[in-house]
Amino acid sequence: MHVCFTTYGPWQGNAGLLRPKGLGAALIERGVQVTYLVDDLAANRDGLGLASAARIAWVPCSRSASQVVTRRRVLRSVGADVVHLLNPHAKSLAAVAGMGRLRILADWDEPPVLRPFGTLRLSLERGLDVWLRHRADHHVACTRWLQERFRLLYGLDVPYIPHGTYLTSPDGAQSPFAESTAVYLGSFLPQWDHDIVFEAARLLAARDLRPPIAFIGDGPERSRWEAFAEHHQLGNVRFLGWMEHAELQRHLVHAHVSLFPIRDSELNRARCPSKLFAYAQAGRPVITSRVGEVPEILDDRATYVEPTPQAFAAAIADAMSHSDLPGVDFRPERHSYADRAERLLAVLDTPSVRWARIPLRRRPRG
Repeated sequence: MHVCFTTYGPWQGNAGLLRPKGLGAALIERGVQVTYLVDDLAANRDGLGLASAARIAWVPCSRSASQVVTRRRVLRSVGADVVHLLNPHAKSLAAVAGMGRLRILADWDEPPVLRPFGTLRLSLERGLDVWLRHRADHHVACTRWLQERFRLLYGLDVPYIPHGTYLTSPDGAQSPFAESTAVYLGSFLPQWDHDIVFEAARLLAARDLRPPIAFIGDGPERSRWEAFAEHHQLGNVRFLGWMEHAELQRHLVHAHVSLFPIRDSELNRARCPSKLFAYAQAGRPVITSRVGEVPEILDDRATYVEPTPQAFAAAIADAMSHSDLPGVDFRPERHSYADRAERLLAVLDTPSVRWARIPLRRRPRG
C-alpha cells in the first residue's frame, strides 16, 4: 500500500502536521510506502523531521492558478493508492477532481465549516464540506464529538482515531526555570482561549499574587498579549516563543503545573488539541476544563475547573501555594501513533463508502 499525505505551506511551527508525521512514521514501520506532498519553500528545505524511508514530492509554489495544475501533476506522478486529506481544502478539491480511481481518506479535525467566517467564506467552506463527505472513500474523526455529529446528521459511521503522542520520553535534562512556574502551551490565534489565563494573571496581580507564568508558542495575537502584560505590569508573565520538540519537552516536564483553558463551543468540541498529548507525556498536573477531547485524553486525572478567569485564578493560586506537586500518570502509552496506525489500516481495509447514500444536508430533527 502507498499512502500520500497532502500538506500546504511552511512546516515549522505547524501543529497540524504532527498527525501526518506521526501516522506516516508508524505506517512505514508496518511496511506501508509513504509520500508527503510538500510546498517547495526555502524553510521546508531545511529539514522536515520525517522518517528516513518517507518520500517527499515537492510542489513548486506559485501565487497563480498554475500551482493547482502543478499539484495535480505531482500527485499523479506519486502514484499513491490512498491520498490523505486533513479536512476539506480548496486546493485538495482542485488537485483530485476528476481522478475517480484515486482512493481518498478524509480526516476530520476542527473542520473549517465550524469556524466563524463571513458569509462568502462560510458558503465556500460548506460546499467543500459537502464535497469531501461525498468524494471520500474512507472517513475518520479525530474527536468523539465529530464522530457523533456524523452519525446524527448524516447517518455515517465514522471511526474515531484521535491524535497521538509526539514527544520522546523525558531525559532528565536540567530545569529551565529558576522557580516554580505555571506553563501554557499553544498558538496565539484569536479562536483559542488563552485570554482566560491572561485575565487570571491580572486578577491574581490585583491580589498581589504574581506566580511565574510562561507562555510557549507564537502567533498573530502574541503582540497584543505582550502589550496586555506590559500595561497591567505583569512582570511574572514570560513569552518564550516557539520551541523545537527537545526544548519544549524540557520546559513541560519541569512545569510546576500546566494550563489549558478551553471554553465549551462547537469548534472546541471538534478539535483534538496536540498539546493534550504533550501534557500527558510530560506528566505534570494540568488545570483545564471538561470540554471536548480533554477528558478523553486526560481522564479524571486533571484538575477540572470552569473556563473562566476567576476559576483559573483560584486554581493557579492553589497549585502555586504548594512548594512541590507530584507528577501525574496520564498513561500516555495508550496514545501512541503505533496504535493510531493500526486503527487506520483497519479503516483502509473496509469497503469504500463513496457511493453510500450520504445526505447532502443535515437530517431533519424530531
